[in-house]
Amino acid sequence: MSGSDLAPFVAAVLNDRTVAGLIQENNGLQSRLTESEKERLVVEVTGQNGSPIYYKGSMRNGGRLGDDHWLVHLEKNDTVLSLISLSDLEIWLGGTLVEQFRYITDNLKSFDGRNFKEIDNASNMGRGSIRVISATALKTPVVACTYGRIGPMLRTDYKELEAMTNVTQLMDLYQNRTAPGIFIEYIIFKNKGIRGIMALLEKLGTDMMEPFQPNSCR
Repeated sequence: MSGSDLAPFVAAVLNDRTVAGLIQENNGLQSRLTESEKERLVVEVTGQNGSPIYYKGSMRNGGRLGDDHWLVHLEKNDTVLSLISLSDLEIWLGGTLVEQFRYITDNLKSFDGRNFKEIDNASNMGRGSIRVISATALKTPVVACTYGRIGPMLRTDYKELEAMTNVTQLMDLYQNRTAPGIFIEYIIFKNKGIRGIMALLEKLGTDMMEPFQPNSCR
């Protein structure tokens, strides 16, 4: 068989290798794109300047809350912070800082005795809810509010917190006494502040109309 006879076969092999190479390269790009997309969806609750990371979650593991909000539960872990550290917390979305709790001075809510759940009947110790409305909710609408649980503590101590209206008061209260623990459960985002994220979620096939409700208290 002459060289000219082999030419078509050589061309076919080279073409197959070229196509295979392009497919492999495309798959690599798709993989990197997927990783990039995942990073954009990461939600983190951290200390100041993004470290350490206390809680993590993903926007993809959230759901619609009403017409204007997207609720994201954070991954469960054993991290319990001192309530006195509340003012040091930050929220990051896709590597971008979107909330700093130290600027929240008049938006402390949801100290409600009806949300107090006893966990030890013998000592009357339990946990209560805390809701912190974003300091920037009306200016830069990304985070609407953050929900968590505090305790264990006595119901009478929790009821004392019902008079608290801002983080500064809360910090002052526990300057000279032992602060209870706090853990963050979920974050509610304002849709109009995360339009790019919402578009990405839709692209990834997330059901944007499925309502999402908070988990029951731990």
